[in-house]
Amino acid sequence: MLGAWQGELFWLAVRTVGTSAPVFPPGFIEDRATMVEGGLSLERVLRDAPAQREQLRAKLDLLDAHFRERQFVLGARPSLADFSLFHPVWPIKMVPQTTAILEPFAHLRAWMERIEAFGHGQITEIDGKEAVEVARKATPRTETRADPEEPNGLTPGDRVEVVHESFGRDPVAGELTTSSVQEIAVRRRDERAGEVVVHFPREHYVVRRV
Repeated sequence: MLGAWQGELFWLAVRTVGTSAPVFPPGFIEDRATMVEGGLSLERVLRDAPAQREQLRAKLDLLDAHFRERQFVLGARPSLADFSLFHPVWPIKMVPQTTAILEPFAHLRAWMERIEAFGHGQITEIDGKEAVEVARKATPRTETRADPEEPNGLTPGDRVEVVHESFGRDPVAGELTTSSVQEIAVRRRDERAGEVVVHFPREHYVVRRV
């Protein structure tokens, strides 16, 4: 239920950081413009930047008030909600040009420190080619499972396309393997990675039989 609010926070943070510092690599804006219906206008983003900062500050203030009486988003214990909301706030802290935005929000900053204390586990760096090779050698283990309450009659084996309803408009096409009220999985073959099974949430995604 917090997903929509998190999405709003994410875009406000991205636009604020992106208009405050040269954080995006060459070609990034052009690439993302093809993923958004109607494209992206850098001129419009810059024009709207002052209002976006006001809206971002309002959301950060709401979070700060929330953490006056709570250690984590849903209470005393951390959950996926904490990591989801930490994700868009983190770059504001890490980019020097925007760090000061967080200064008035002591409770929010204390919560961020609690999340950062979890650490990052053990990370092994690999490049893109290595990652594709790992995928190519792997065998998907997703089991075939049908949703008995599927409202549109989709069954495993159907050829389908899955696309986000508003972002990333190029569909993923393949064979339906697993479906439930919250998830759908599609088996497809990639020229580089071989056979892969791609998992999508049901919410905000459109599934079409092809």
